[in-house]
Amino acid sequence: MSDEKNRIAKEEYFAMMESLPFVCQSMRDALEHGRPWSLIRMGDGERMLLQSLRTGKAVGCVKDSGWLNRYIPTVHWKKAASELLEAVPRATYVGLSHRAFDNKNYAVHEELAKHGLDWRKLPITTAGIHVLLSKQPERIREISEGRKFGVVYWKPEYAEKKFAQIGVKVSAGYPYGHGADNDAALQYFGENRCDLVFLSGGPYGKALAVKLAEEHGTAVFDFGRGIELLSTKVENVAGRRKMRPKKTRAQLRSRRKA
Repeated sequence: MSDEKNRIAKEEYFAMMESLPFVCQSMRDALEHGRPWSLIRMGDGERMLLQSLRTGKAVGCVKDSGWLNRYIPTVHWKKAASELLEAVPRATYVGLSHRAFDNKNYAVHEELAKHGLDWRKLPITTAGIHVLLSKQPERIREISEGRKFGVVYWKPEYAEKKFAQIGVKVSAGYPYGHGADNDAALQYFGENRCDLVFLSGGPYGKALAVKLAEEHGTAVFDFGRGIELLSTKVENVAGRRKMRPKKTRAQLRSRRKA
């Protein structure tokens, strides 16, 4: 790709990303109307999983038994990769990396295109949105107020304490770490219904986020290590960029539907 084409592609990539306030409003709307809603974030691990699925051969971290045992312990990586690929177009939002044009390891959008998924037609935001939200606990309190709030984390009791520090009560917590089982997690939340779930489940947790939203009408936010980063300080952080003018936003959304 020429420098000029790369510059244009990069500008379009960042322009398409919805800001934190806009994403949070979308989540509120879904909660108010009882609609399923999910946000998943994609990084280098997810890109390598998808590349491995496309080539039929494990590459990068997917060749590392330690990484597999940590993030995908119970299923073959091909199954995890297939479920990840199926989840992407069904998610309400897909978080893509700001580093995609500087580090090819994070160029998930290019790998999605090789699988026939045009990122321009996906509702995207920054993969770092969990960090932005972790710095604004008032947003989490406001969105979760009066709702049953659940967590998916390797150590739910730790997550419960972290959320309690910002004034959010956890109604249900599922332990998702070594031995992670998506079917068991879905059954758990079927028995312990929640309106809103913040999830930290690595690459295999992306499929769980979408399935949990679809099967139980839940809003699921892929919060990752945002649980560890939760701040008790109130900061006025609107996101990494300013809100786009409504006209531009509408034009971009219409392009996705084309």
